[in-house]
Amino acid sequence: MEKEPEDEVRVMDIRRATEGDAAAICALQQEIQALHAQGLPQVFRPPDTAAFSPEHVRSLLGAAGVRLWIAHVERSPAGYLYAEVARYGENAQRKAQSYVYVNHVCVTAAHRRAGIGRALMEAAYSWAREESVDAVMLDVWGFNAGAQAFFAKEGFMPFTLRLSKPLR
Repeated sequence: MEKEPEDEVRVMDIRRATEGDAAAICALQQEIQALHAQGLPQVFRPPDTAAFSPEHVRSLLGAAGVRLWIAHVERSPAGYLYAEVARYGENAQRKAQSYVYVNHVCVTAAHRRAGIGRALMEAAYSWAREESVDAVMLDVWGFNAGAQAFFAKEGFMPFTLRLSKPLR
């Protein structure tokens, strides 16, 4: 039986990012920055290539305790994840903590709901296990219901709640 075009499997590749991926990651970040600027214009600036430049991405790639992964679908960039290890010693108020913090996870609108976000998160979970940390943590903005639903399906629960009262 011949497959219908909509039944074709799209080839997905998730791998650690390299310096050659810096420009693609910057372009992907522009989409997520636009989403944030639209959702919270009083907080986020519109996309600007200088804000998350290829040079900045390259510096992250060489930083200790930092990882970036990139996702491709049929050889086209479809998403990325940027994370870092955080370790804090015990103090008078808190016990020692260690976690992988996910700074950015981005999947282009055209590729959402295809398993890319999950695959990127799996890469972060695997790294977290290698680093023997206690948890994976991230922040999600209140306006981003889609991201909240995705992370809830991934097993994330509220850890802290940050409130805001606008004064102007």
